[in-house]
Amino acid sequence: MKVFLSYGTNDAAFASSLRDEIQNSGVEVLDAKWEVAGFDGLQFLRNGLEDSNALILIVPQRGSNHANNALFEAGAAKAMGKRVYSVMFDSTGREFPVGMAEKPIFDAERKSPGEVAKDLVAALRAV
Repeated sequence: MKVFLSYGTNDAAFASSLRDEIQNSGVEVLDAKWEVAGFDGLQFLRNGLEDSNALILIVPQRGSNHANNALFEAGAAKAMGKRVYSVMFDSTGREFPVGMAEKPIFDAERKSPGEVAKDLVAALRAV
């Protein structure tokens, strides 16, 4: 199983911990942060979404740098017919577009990255 992880700049530390925990459960994680000089990020995004079973979106804070990128990635995944799982690390100041994810929001405000990863992996494997 392979998932694509999408998040805003402000959530990079949480995303890194979550990615590690998910990978420790045997699920391959592609990271949506591809800001490397000379790297074709749009092609990586397309290939990553096509090759993934689902997208995990850490819902960005309103006004975060590159927050729209994460929402764009979620919209692209939906357009490809991919399942979208959303995680809200801290619901303060966050907006969640209605209908963006068909799966429950995994509330990480009171859970560790390990607990969130366990819930996500269980949901991924249940389908």
